[in-house]
Amino acid sequence: MNVACTILEAAHEPVDINDAQTVGRTSGTGQSRATSPANPADSFFLDYYHDDKRQLLDPMTWIENSVVPFPKRPTVQRPAPTTLDQAKVDQAKELWRESKNYAGEGSRRFWEFAWALKLAGMNLDQIEAMLKEEYVHGRSPPERKGQIPGIMKTLRQSAKAA
Repeated sequence: MNVACTILEAAHEPVDINDAQTVGRTSGTGQSRATSPANPADSFFLDYYHDDKRQLLDPMTWIENSVVPFPKRPTVQRPAPTTLDQAKVDQAKELWRESKNYAGEGSRRFWEFAWALKLAGMNLDQIEAMLKEEYVHGRSPPERKGQIPGIMKTLRQSAKAA
């Protein structure tokens, strides 16, 4: 008798579920012999796979009715200023124009100038126009002029995110 026949014969032997040596061993079907009945009708597993009434679950309904507390995404809406605060604009201009007295700080100060204009209530078009007017007052005007597209891109992205 070869090994394959011995394995097949062993798979069809009756199993004593109280026998510690046979509990947990599997037959060739991949099911535990101690838990699979000889007659599939005697099984406590129910076949739901061939029911025409079954549909896919809507994931949003599942998540909304779940007992697992999924974190809600915070919705922070910063109110846009409705009016332009001219005093803040003038103060930002004054600070920017002092930047030529501070070597190595032009890039940061120009960015802070743009942000201060935004906080003062200017829209993106007004900020860009102001930056194009004011870059000449920096220590290195060509560098500041080259910085304008990057500043505006970042401001536009921050406006979309808000």
